[in-house]
Formats: sequence, C-alpha cells, structure tokens
Amino acid sequence: MAEVKKIATRESYGATLAELSTEYPNLVVLDADLAGATKTASFKKVCPERFIDCGIAEGNMMGVAAGLSTMGYIPFVSSFAMFAAGRAFEQIRNSIAYPRLNVKIGATHGGISVGEDGASHQCCEDFALMRSLPGMTVICPADDVEARAAVRAAFEHRGPVYLRFGRLAVPVFHDPDNYTFTIGKGEIAVIVGQSGAGKPTLLNILGGMDPLTPGKVFLEGNEVSAYRGRRLAQYRREEVGFVFQFYNLIPNLTALENVELAAQIIKTSQPAAEVLPKVGLGERLNNFPAQLSGGEQQRVAIARALAKNPKLLLCDEPTGALDYNTGKEGLKLLQDQSREQGMTVVIITHNSALTAMADRVIRVRSGTISSVKKNDHVIPVEEIEW
Repeated sequence: MAEVKKIATRESYGATLAELSTEYPNLVVLDADLAGATKTASFKKVCPERFIDCGIAEGNMMGVAAGLSTMGYIPFVSSFAMFAAGRAFEQIRNSIAYPRLNVKIGATHGGISVGEDGASHQCCEDFALMRSLPGMTVICPADDVEARAAVRAAFEHRGPVYLRFGRLAVPVFHDPDNYTFTIGKGEIAVIVGQSGAGKPTLLNILGGMDPLTPGKVFLEGNEVSAYRGRRLAQYRREEVGFVFQFYNLIPNLTALENVELAAQIIKTSQPAAEVLPKVGLGERLNNFPAQLSGGEQQRVAIARALAKNPKLLLCDEPTGALDYNTGKEGLKLLQDQSREQGMTVVIITHNSALTAMADRVIRVRSGTISSVKKNDHVIPVEEIEW
C-alpha cells in the first residue's frame, strides 16, 4: 500500500498566502508574534513590506485589520485559535463582525490536537464563538487540498471569514485536480403562483410590512414575526432590501441621491457612488428618473437596496414592467449579486420560466404554500427563454 501523504493545514495556509501575495497587491498579513508557528512567515519571506507583526496583542491586531479593510486592503490576521477567537473576541465582535468588514482570521492550532502545548491552548469553543457572530463565515478545511482552496475562497469572499487550521500533519485525501471549494452563498428563492395566490402578501410578511396570523418567520435563527416597534423598524431598515415592481424612485432626486437616501439610514451601508457603477450606471449618477429608461430605473432601485447591505433582498415582479431583454438584464444582475455578495434574494413572479434560475422554488396557491423544492440544476438567466 502506498504511503499516505500528510501535511498540516497551517502549512497549506502559509503557502497559499505566499502564492496570493504575488497576485494581489491589496493583500496584507498580520500576525501576533507567531509567524513561525502559524506559517505566515512564508508570506513574510516573499512580501515583507505587507507583513505586520503586531506582537502579543491579538485585540489590537484585530483593530488594525479592521482599519486596513476600510482602506481597501484585504487583511488576513493570524494567531492560535485560543488567542484569536478567545482573547480577541470582543474586538472581532464589535470591530469586524457587526460592521461586516472584509477581514479574514486565520486561526491555527485549533481543536484538541495541539496536545503538546497544554490544555490552555486546546480550543474547541472557537466554533461556537465565531458562529454566534452575525455575518461571520466559519471554515475548517479537512486537508491540504481543501485548505488551499478555502484560503483562496476566503480571499474572494466579501465579508468576515474565520478559518481554522490544525497544528499536526493530516492525511491528504482530496484530489487537487478534481476538487472545487465554494463558500455557501445566499440563495435565490423564486415564489411563483397565479394572480391572487398571495405572493405579494407573503413578500410583505417576510419584509416585516404585514403582520402574520398563524405561523412564524425566522431569519438567521431570530423570530422576525415577534418583532414590534423599534425592533421591527430596525429590521426593515437594516436587514431587508426591497425592489418594487414600479421602482418607487423619488422623481426630483438624481440616481445618486435616490441611493444615498437609503444608504444614509444605515451605518454599514455601501457608498452610493460605488454601488451605482456596479449595476452599470457609473455614467448616470446625476440623471433624474425621468431621464432614465425603465431598465435603468430598475437598476437604480436595485442599487438602492444593495447599498444597505441587506441580509435579505425582496423583489416584487422585477420584470413585470420591462421588456424581454431589459428584464433579463435585471434578473442577471440579481443572480450575480446573490452569488458575489452572499445575499439571499427572494423574487415573486407569475412567470414559471424564472424558476429555472432559482436555488429554491416556492409555489403558492390560494394563500398557502403548496410546495418548496430545491433546484439542483440552476440555469443562468441568459440561457432562459420565455
């Protein structure tokens, strides 16, 4: 029997950071005086000008990384899991997770395999701590192949990521030539049904606009249907984005001002001047709605919703007021944003053809949900005909 190859995933972490250093000038690496153990020394060797040793001060290191992320850098911060997740939890919670900053935490020596370092270093509760934080993606790769792919996926992922790596060498069982790694993204759910089936009512319930009778609504484990008063207003303001069928743009405000109006009520919003170019309107910032086509107005409405960084994007018949080609462009934009931003998008429509683009299809009939099915063969919007 051939000998099984073994590599510690912390080795994979350091090697991949070194590879990425030559590809991305905005990558920076911070360490807490542990570069030899966390293997970030591999990055330091090839790119010392973008390596920062913060000393034995994980809390301070998280704050520095948060600041760097607001300046366009993508920081990877490294320490032992016990110190990264335990000692620096408050800074991760308040300075990285809540504002959803684009910081990656590489925690090595996780779990109980770090026996030689003593019980004080054996951290298993880091999973629970990091999973309790809103917006934090948690990854624990199994071997060298998965670890390398996970580091690259974390770099490309927008938002905070916690990566846990082991101290000891472990068997490599994935085939590097036939393995892909994808961070779980927000789904596209299409709610379909005939006119009068209750689709808009269901959308309004999800968005906290209409109250429930029987039943409950949960988002990320929180019962939205129990919210009242200020908490309900906060949910609608910060966690949900709406794209209305007829756009609901303010006619005497420019495209930029319409998006800024929504962004101003959210502390963690994206700048309007950055969002509009993402939807193809970089040259139309100062145009009023009347000076825009129907498709362009829809893009402003989508940008207005995206600027809030919502967890949930609710779309009411987004193609209903558009021609075929313009409608497709709008749907492609929604599909792309869902994949790129990790955002859950809910679309209501009477057009059954659109179910092909959905990860999940919800059918509504006579005010009740008649079926919920996962779509294992999602089709890009540009390939759908109706």
